[in-house]
Amino acid sequence: MFGQLLKNIEYHVSAKQVFKQIYIANNSFSEAAFRELQPSDITADDMISKASNYIKSMEYKRAENILRKTFLAANSSLHGEIRRKLGLALFRQKRYKEAAEEYLKAHDLYNAARSYYRNGDTASFSSMLSELVAMEDKRAGSLLEAQALRMRREGRTGEAL
Repeated sequence: MFGQLLKNIEYHVSAKQVFKQIYIANNSFSEAAFRELQPSDITADDMISKASNYIKSMEYKRAENILRKTFLAANSSLHGEIRRKLGLALFRQKRYKEAAEEYLKAHDLYNAARSYYRNGDTASFSSMLSELVAMEDKRAGSLLEAQALRMRREGRTGEAL
């Protein structure tokens, strides 16, 4: 492993960077790379990146666990980002109500509305949609379309228009 080579020839700083990149990448060498690091070598940003990589590899529960632990230890300036990623991990697990709550705490009304829509909570969805329209959020158009399609499927064609 390249990191071991750097460590052996006294390039400790470079070795740490390599081990950290391997650890964050969530591959078969991640645990071995982690053993070469000190807990102080890993930052909250690193853990957010690791969770993002878990989300990309569809390991949503692992991402959720990391994000919940990171939230407790992270600087408050990272809380919004952590909550958005946690919302995504929950959304992908089809835990829409919990996802909506995290998105709301992160002030992400669009994704909260999407979560309410998927959860079938039409009252909360409509409330979020109204706020997005009032804010002239361009993404509200896709939500309006989803609402109209649902109404049409339910036979409420007149309301869908």
